[in-house]
Amino acid sequence: MEQKKRLATILALDMAGFSMRTESDETSAIAAVAALRQRVSMAAAAHGGRIFNTAGDGFMLEFAAASEALQAALDLLTQAPAEAPPIRIGVHAGEVNVTESGDLLGHGVNVAARLEQMAQPGMALVSRAAADLARSDLNERLVPRGRVALDKMNETIEVLALDPAAKPGHARRPRRRRAWVYAALAGGAAAAAVFALLFAGGIIGPQRQSAEDVNAVAREVMSQLVSNASASPTLPDGAYAAVLALGQSDAPEDQAAVGFLRAGEVARAVATLEQFAADLERRGARTEAASAYARAANVAQFLDAQRTLRNARRAFDLEPDSLESFEMVFMGLRLLEGAPAADAFADAVIARESRRTRLRAFAKTIKALHVATVQGAPSDVAASAVAAMESDVRAFPNDDMLQAYAERVRGGAAMLQNDVRAALAHAAAARERYARVPGQELNGQTVWVRALELSGDWDRAWSESRAFIVERERLGAPPSLYLMGAACFIGQNLNRLAEAAPICSARARADRAETERLLAIMAAADGRVEEARRRLAESRRLEPISDAFFASYEVDIYSLAGDFAAAEASLATFRRLTLGDPTLAISASSDLARQLRTLGMREIGARRLRQGCAMLAEAASHYRSYGADPGVAAMERAQRDARCSR
Repeated sequence: MEQKKRLATILALDMAGFSMRTESDETSAIAAVAALRQRVSMAAAAHGGRIFNTAGDGFMLEFAAASEALQAALDLLTQAPAEAPPIRIGVHAGEVNVTESGDLLGHGVNVAARLEQMAQPGMALVSRAAADLARSDLNERLVPRGRVALDKMNETIEVLALDPAAKPGHARRPRRRRAWVYAALAGGAAAAAVFALLFAGGIIGPQRQSAEDVNAVAREVMSQLVSNASASPTLPDGAYAAVLALGQSDAPEDQAAVGFLRAGEVARAVATLEQFAADLERRGARTEAASAYARAANVAQFLDAQRTLRNARRAFDLEPDSLESFEMVFMGLRLLEGAPAADAFADAVIARESRRTRLRAFAKTIKALHVATVQGAPSDVAASAVAAMESDVRAFPNDDMLQAYAERVRGGAAMLQNDVRAALAHAAAARERYARVPGQELNGQTVWVRALELSGDWDRAWSESRAFIVERERLGAPPSLYLMGAACFIGQNLNRLAEAAPICSARARADRAETERLLAIMAAADGRVEEARRRLAESRRLEPISDAFFASYEVDIYSLAGDFAAAEASLATFRRLTLGDPTLAISASSDLARQLRTLGMREIGARRLRQGCAMLAEAASHYRSYGADPGVAAMERAQRDARCSR
């Protein structure tokens, strides 16, 4: 068979998690591949390319111009529907063989395929050869990833990641010696020893990295951690701070851990840090060992909750004054053994401190936080916990961390007393205090958005949660599942489904049950009620929830689908289950206000004015019952806009 050779840019792509999707829902998987094929065909046509090979969920495309291939890759990554599974892309420019059938073979095709296999979901890996040929504005979106060894090839090449959020000026060539080291790390267990030798020789070291380099690496590592997570982190910002500390460290073991993280080998990174900590402990360097154990615990959050708690305990044993280690142990105990075990740990620490120390104040504050902000907590128990906290916190008026947590407690206590104005004021003060503590911005914004949501000020909660999500992405900080969930939830309730869809999709990827709920919402919005009900039932199987919460999801689904009789029946179920439970108190009023508000607005949109207006009036009454003035104002404005009769 005669073959001709030519230079081409090859784009290889496939769907991440296709095999698992096929096992769980073959029909959905087949439909997703068909939709992806259509998107790929459109991208190829738009940029002068062609599909020359397909296999299952995989596609191979040829482009005459490297810049067009990169633009097609960017379009495929950024213009996907919210429900579309993530894809992986590899791009390489090189010589190919053209068969009589028009198929392409050869080394250039193989390299693109290898890069696609190495890429993380939602990422494109681009060879330096393709990047140099492109010479376009897209070069500014390429972030160096060093040199990598290609699977089943005796070759290493320089690669870059196509990052839609990257700032201009990132597409510079990395220092080749450092890039070679990171490639070596991905290849063998002797990497730590290699690092030690290279560090001793002055070949590597944090002094050779600028702050921009360290932040870029931290962003890359956090992306790896989030995408490969097998456990949900309880303190994600602690992980981000730990990764930054690793990047700035002058210890070869820390640098080795960074290399393993960049290669996606989280377990090896944690093991390296644990071994380093144990070595330091044997040498009597207790403070340094505690820091190493704390870094191991922070990284292990994405791997194994038990391992996280074990490392956090060791860090706290070695440095018993550390607030960070105390909080990690407390949160780990709550997650694995329940609130009584966590409270008992806090009580033991408080009893150990014979005077008003910073740690004792922090332990009282953390314990009070989880009493005063838990729905159903008896008011006298909450008041007692807050009073115990205040007696110690007052001794540290200039400690921003302590005062930020204390403001959160005061805000939670205010909500228990139906004082929304005070709760908002405390939330604002907490956000201001947190902003002064490096790495704590997320805590502050989370408190503030939650307070806005409860107060009924949905427009501000929507805009501020979205703005903070965008800012964290720009900085490369780990995403906040709570803020993404809040923005998704509020966007849906404000009927801004198109704007909320990308946030909802990103949130759902971290949770299978959440994914099913999101797909149920999307199906309902398209009128596919039976599919929506099936997906909602599947989400409940994956993550058991109460009958009341299930009824609340039914209200959303039926109202989106326009089946208002079913929505009102589910609302009646929700009302009966919540208002009949005296332990829910404010939660019942705020949740019912949300359901009435959302359903009422959708009824009005469907020209069911009488029913919709009645629901808005009742929502205003519930907001008024717990002092949520912004919610009352929003309902009165909505009634005026709908010309509801008084």
